[in-house]
Amino acid sequence: MMERLKVMLVDDEEGIRTIVERLIRKEGYDFSYASNGEKALQMFAHEAPDLIILDVMLPEIDGFEVCRRIRQKSEVPIILLSAKEDIVDKSVGFNMGADDYITKPFSPVELDSAHPEYIITVWGVGYKVCY
Repeated sequence: MMERLKVMLVDDEEGIRTIVERLIRKEGYDFSYASNGEKALQMFAHEAPDLIILDVMLPEIDGFEVCRRIRQKSEVPIILLSAKEDIVDKSVGFNMGADDYITKPFSPVELDSAHPEYIITVWGVGYKVCY
């Protein structure tokens, strides 16, 4: 039997957490949450998520730096969320190792289109996916 996928959200906005958690749990995945960059790095070391959804503007350590540090240790797929729409910010995110970049506000449909099954299939995390 296959283990359930683990999705970690890192965001300091309660509304975002509620929306993303609802989407993730609806798909039957495990969900964990960190509200700042420092907690995210600690949680990453213990949780071993299959996908990380990471806000850029975080307290403690910003999302770009969290992404960079995680990418040094892992190839886990990372989707950045940000209110920053500038191409420079997107470029920084991708250069830090992000796999996707979604701007806020976003539609749940937009995030759902980048859901774990798609990311895991594309990035070969090792799960067989059936649609």
